[in-house]
Amino acid sequence: MSMKKAILNDKMYNLISKEEFFSKKDYYNSISSVAIEEEMIVDGERVTVGLPITQSKNVTGAYSEEDSPLIFFTNKDENYDKYICQDSNVIDFSNIDNMSQYYKNCIKYNDAEREIITNTINQSKPVIKEDDSPLLKITKQTICDKNIDMDKYADRFEQYNNDKRLVSSSKKDITMKKASMMLDKLDVDTYVITTNKEGDIPNPMPGPLIRKVSGEGEELTVEELIKLLKGEEE
Repeated sequence: MSMKKAILNDKMYNLISKEEFFSKKDYYNSISSVAIEEEMIVDGERVTVGLPITQSKNVTGAYSEEDSPLIFFTNKDENYDKYICQDSNVIDFSNIDNMSQYYKNCIKYNDAEREIITNTINQSKPVIKEDDSPLLKITKQTICDKNIDMDKYADRFEQYNNDKRLVSSSKKDITMKKASMMLDKLDVDTYVITTNKEGDIPNPMPGPLIRKVSGEGEELTVEELIKLLKGEEE
């Protein structure tokens, strides 16, 4: 991901040059949170804009067909002001002289991201199907319960378009690794609990095992889990 971020049209983007785009064209075409930094004449003034990479010519952005240069264009119904890059909406981690400046940039980035992801008009509501696996069902239900627009979290993912398809396509299952990764990006922890089956079973475990599979994967006791659940309910 780029060390330069920009808030463009109420979304966080990785800001890159044309040269960087063409050096990894296939990669950058596969993700949805990248914009090309370019100088343009807008209303008679030369300004720097960030134009999102797009696969469609119906929206403002930067479009590149196979073996062709980038084509910059705008939807006639949109205002270029939403895409102008200036100090107020650009966070540059690539040009930092000291820790104080880095710290200020981190605060600026976190504040901007929080404002973006909490201002939600469109909500992501993955359809939960009868034949979805239990893990896929709870992953989808968690996203529904958060009442979020997943697209606004795209900057947190390495391959957002591919990861989003895990809950929006006809797939009927998801791996624990993918589920916990996705939910972690959405600020949700995932836990696995193993217990003995009911009844008189051979070779029983001495007690339940509880482990968080997101983050550092720390182990919890039953008492710690109970406290955690009570804290979520209060």
